[in-house]
Amino acid sequence: MEDPVSFGSWLKQRRKMLDLTRADLAGCVGCAVVTIQKIEMDERRPSRQMAKLLADCLEIPLADHPTFLKVARAEVRVDRMAEIGPPSLTTQSGMTAETETRSSTFPLPLNLPTPPTSLIGREHELAEIIRLLQHPQCRLLSLTGSGGIGKSRLAIEVASHQRQAFADGVYFVPLAPVSAGEFIVLAIADAIGFSFSGPINPELQLLHYLREKQVLLILDNLEHLLPPPYPLSSQENEPGV
Repeated sequence: MEDPVSFGSWLKQRRKMLDLTRADLAGCVGCAVVTIQKIEMDERRPSRQMAKLLADCLEIPLADHPTFLKVARAEVRVDRMAEIGPPSLTTQSGMTAETETRSSTFPLPLNLPTPPTSLIGREHELAEIIRLLQHPQCRLLSLTGSGGIGKSRLAIEVASHQRQAFADGVYFVPLAPVSAGEFIVLAIADAIGFSFSGPINPELQLLHYLREKQVLLILDNLEHLLPPPYPLSSQENEPGV
């Protein structure tokens, strides 16, 4: 790798070493393509949070993360980038070479709704959600907020960026039409194309099927199916109270 002239030029070289387009890198980080362009042209610096995501997506060795973050934030000189090691054997978004080969040979399952418009802004939220999803201990992530603020739209955008990170697919499960919690299992099975068989409990069948898979499930409109946070008192059960 050539001696860096600026952080942006180093970033561009590293991206090309990994055979990533700007769109690929933007998708991994969870930002707009124009943001990557501006960083590579040294027109802006990434936030600390974005710099951490860039370090992961550009396969910066863990030991070199502190140096990368300091250079990205202009806290030390760019010539320190020469200390950073070459890319590892993993590909962007933490996929192994085996997973990448599989995804390039067989299209990953995907049933996300097509948004009617582009998502404008929300770069901070996108980056933070993707960072959390990439954590190995993250199994459940909830987006909360008042109705109509765009939680579903944000979840769909995140899922579209992260589809290559889940070897067995990304699925959108609409729960608005579901009337009771016991039907959630059936809704998930329908969304992923899973068929039940035999007398075994459907929930156990679905859990057994999903146990060894790398799947991202987007459960949309779940709140009306959750049990109340505490038992209703006798007074609260009385009419007119």
